[in-house]
Amino acid sequence: MFKKMIKKCLVIANLILCLSITGFSQEKKQNTFAWLNFGVGYSSLDALGGVGSFNLQYKRILFSLRGTVNIQLTEGYDLYDLGLLVGYVFRSPTWIFTVSTGVARVAGSYSWDFFSSNEPIAPVLGIPFDVQVFTRLGKYFGLGAYFYLDINSKKSFFGIAASIVAMGGYPD
Repeated sequence: MFKKMIKKCLVIANLILCLSITGFSQEKKQNTFAWLNFGVGYSSLDALGGVGSFNLQYKRILFSLRGTVNIQLTEGYDLYDLGLLVGYVFRSPTWIFTVSTGVARVAGSYSWDFFSSNEPIAPVLGIPFDVQVFTRLGKYFGLGAYFYLDINSKKSFFGIAASIVAMGGYPD
């Protein structure tokens, strides 16, 4: 019951964020900026988690193509998602903070034990959320943290990853 209420609240937050983005798009101070973010860390599936994303900032709006990998060692789940996200960017001369949400395709496989073959999990629709926080180390590179979440009908998951960022030249 509590999980259903949390999922409904997150779906409503997803809709509010997506619909409110147009109100922020009037900001003229920011320009176009792109970066790649790759990270490895922990997933809520008691698993190794990985994330990669291509991000394009236009004014203060963020458009992202994100993929996550969650390889669970104890129960045999391997879950992946590929999503399109839209969000908002907060930026200073030394750091970037983003928050975004969208839609994703979640798929994976399940193994009963170490010696059995993997059974594919049918793809389902997911609602991804993510937060990126990083600081620049020069004009083209940065280090940070990547927090991700995906709510779906198979097995919802979240994770945190230490990330390396390759930027297209940090605008001042």
